[in-house]
Amino acid sequence: MAVREDGSKAPLGASWKRYQIAQPTEAEMTDMFGAEGSDGRPAGFGLALGMGEFECLETEDAATEERFVAACEAAGLTELLARITAGYADRGPGGGVHRVYQVENPDPNTKLAMRREFSPDEAKKRAAAGKDDPEEQTNHTQVLVETRGAGGFIVCAPSGGPVHKGKGARFATRADHEAGKVLVGKVAPRRAWKDLSGGPETVVRVSPAEKAALWAAARTLDELPTREEAPAYVGVAQTVRASGAKTVGDWFDANVSWREVMAGVLGWKCVKTVKASTGVEEWWMRPGDSTKERSAVSNHLNNKRLTIFSSSVDWAGEPAPGQNYPAHDKLGVIARAEHDGDFSAAVRWVRENYDVPEGIGVSDIELGGMFAGNAARPSFGDWRDRLLPHELDIMEIGKEFWEARPVLTEVRDFAYARRVSPWALLGNALCMVLTAVPPSYVLPGTVGSEAGLNFFMAAVAKSGGGKDTSAGAAEDYVQLEKELKQVTPGSGEGINKQFAVKFKPKGKPYVQVNQANSVMFVCSEVDTLNALKNRDSSTLGSELRKAWSGDRLGFAYATEDKAVTIQKHRYRMTMTVNVQPGRAGAILGEAAGGTPQRFLWMPATDPVRTQCQMPTAPEPRLFRVPREDWDSDHGWAAAAMRGGAKSKKDSGSGSDGAEDNIKSENAEAAEAEAEADGSASMDLGLNPAELKSEFLALEVPVNKADLRIIAIPEEAAELIQREIDAKEFADYEGDELDSHAQLMQLKVAAALMFMDNRHDKINDADWELAGMLMKVSSMTRSYVLNTLAETEHKSNIARGKAEATRTLARDDVITDTKTKAIATAARRIRSALVKARTLHAAGGQESDTMKRTELRRSVHKDHRKDGIFDAAMEECVADGVIESLTEDPRSFRVTAAGVAAHEEARAA
Repeated sequence: MAVREDGSKAPLGASWKRYQIAQPTEAEMTDMFGAEGSDGRPAGFGLALGMGEFECLETEDAATEERFVAACEAAGLTELLARITAGYADRGPGGGVHRVYQVENPDPNTKLAMRREFSPDEAKKRAAAGKDDPEEQTNHTQVLVETRGAGGFIVCAPSGGPVHKGKGARFATRADHEAGKVLVGKVAPRRAWKDLSGGPETVVRVSPAEKAALWAAARTLDELPTREEAPAYVGVAQTVRASGAKTVGDWFDANVSWREVMAGVLGWKCVKTVKASTGVEEWWMRPGDSTKERSAVSNHLNNKRLTIFSSSVDWAGEPAPGQNYPAHDKLGVIARAEHDGDFSAAVRWVRENYDVPEGIGVSDIELGGMFAGNAARPSFGDWRDRLLPHELDIMEIGKEFWEARPVLTEVRDFAYARRVSPWALLGNALCMVLTAVPPSYVLPGTVGSEAGLNFFMAAVAKSGGGKDTSAGAAEDYVQLEKELKQVTPGSGEGINKQFAVKFKPKGKPYVQVNQANSVMFVCSEVDTLNALKNRDSSTLGSELRKAWSGDRLGFAYATEDKAVTIQKHRYRMTMTVNVQPGRAGAILGEAAGGTPQRFLWMPATDPVRTQCQMPTAPEPRLFRVPREDWDSDHGWAAAAMRGGAKSKKDSGSGSDGAEDNIKSENAEAAEAEAEADGSASMDLGLNPAELKSEFLALEVPVNKADLRIIAIPEEAAELIQREIDAKEFADYEGDELDSHAQLMQLKVAAALMFMDNRHDKINDADWELAGMLMKVSSMTRSYVLNTLAETEHKSNIARGKAEATRTLARDDVITDTKTKAIATAARRIRSALVKARTLHAAGGQESDTMKRTELRRSVHKDHRKDGIFDAAMEECVADGVIESLTEDPRSFRVTAAGVAAHEEARAA
């Protein structure tokens, strides 16, 4: 690769990492180095290590090289060193030597020997001169011997000029050439890399034992004080969390900013803030750094950690397995930079300087129970006793499944190294691989017509259970030659518009502009899917079901601007959805329509990963899916054009066939509108004038002769036929949620076939392994169903309790109202009888008694119903204020007590 001409010795271009797993194309090489015969050329080149098991050991300068050779001689490694040097070696501008060799499983970049950059006396002098902070100066270090391996890059001979730091003559660059400057030949030899021996084609292979001996010799040059390796805080945090507690590190991460840690505590300088698509990154320069380059980045690629890129940060430590650079959380940075790797001291420091709430952390683990490496973990009982039944069953399936193929073992080990679920990582990987497979690859029409390989996967876990991290790990592991288009799903119509849109050139009718044949939809929260599905007149559910089956997409709109047509087997669509078990109603609620049956349900949790030792992460794997049908000159896309409209090539020279070419029409139409308002390319997200044939013919029916039908095992065909036959009878009792199980198993088998680098036939092993995954899926889906039912049951209970509370409150109000009404009616009854008694005494009426019917008329009409009058009569009798006659029980008179009560009430 070409090297930057700014003294950084970094590779040219921002996306060079992909060249560690895939060779650059000829066009990319021309872009980096210029066409053959061109006058301008870069000042240097280097090697991106990671492919071919290459590793490089380099010494910093001539003095260190001399010491290293002597150390190898003392260790009896002279012959080994000479063999490696003869294979491929060059000398850098400072006199140090690069030695490249091949070895099994290269390590990431590793510093083998370092020294203090300045002695204590020198540090004091520099501080007195105002050059450095005296407290920081003693921490400056210089690398003496280091290696570049997986994730590394080295500058090679004959690089020179501005590739190296400093002033002096240099090579002419391409920019110089374009500006008319000619500097060829003005080279400063002292600043150039020189070939010593051999080259890339003669690199020798060493054994792991020989490499270990070589590294041991290099480490004898280390001049830094020895210290014990920092404890594995990640393991401690996992153990604390396993007990249901929250660690001080968790609290510190959530409540303290990187600026406070880096600038306020460590005194680093923030040189740049980058708002990337993955989040906000801050670039940091260490104190005393004269290069003014970034030494570390906080929140790099949204990892919530400090990623250290400079080899001069002596407390950086080593990268985690599978990582290229060391990365630490905020507590890890404090522990390593301020407390020599002592996490217990760092926790105490946090507690002393911050108001950490009570209940955060587990004191015996924080302060006295730190452990590292393979030390025994604190016991929380037999972890298997804490597993759900389906988790135990899935664990048993995994014992056989993950060992069935090397690629599956790789997936498991990569997942465990990243501390994510291998099941969820595999589910994401299956979606990614199938997204890259051309839509011309189909399953045979065992029932009806051919079936496409469109694929949906649901990753299941509670909030914070590892759904997003599993997807991120899958993106790191799966490398593809075709870049994937990943988007968030929208409405049913919005899904279709990710493939094609309608466009109206000025003065012309609408044309369909096709944007992509292959789209992977990523829904990070199932609530998003639920919200979209619950919109008025939502067509999302039906469009998803049609897409999974590979059917024609689009609607017969009255307005031409919305009538996008996507024909069967012209598109590839996959989707991943992160699902919390208790919120899965968005998918499971459409069982009658067939939506949940179309998902592979993968657990995003795997308790096994918390118990096993962290393995070394395998290298990312390049999956080579079929490319011929994406080709612009032949295969599926070109055949689609031939089946629809003629291309220029087919119309004959000198003809006007370009007018009939879909590509030309779309491009010309889009260009015409672009000329009118200058916005066409922006609106479409592409340049219509540069459309390639792979973006054509979505609206043209497929020619079945162009389909590539994948052969399936006889066992699968027979099982599918038996299932179809059974469904013909009324007494069929199959589970509704398994109605698409056989087709789903075939799709899973096809995905496993492509991951195994085969393209034409699903074998018996593919079918059997897919069956295992279907069992895992069924168990996970059942767990989700049970959890959802439990959640709804709890919700119903809560609603019932709320309703009961409201009912009781209402009843209390009613009871209180009725009680008041009875008391009022009782007073009326007593008053009526007192009046009768008074009139009788005065000779105004014959009797002091009144009939029950007469008393009823004495009360308010509203109190004569609902049992109020009867209750009032009973209350008056019970209180002794009235009494019934012995000779006539339906006649009543007031008692002396009643008269007294009446008088008392009147007085009050």
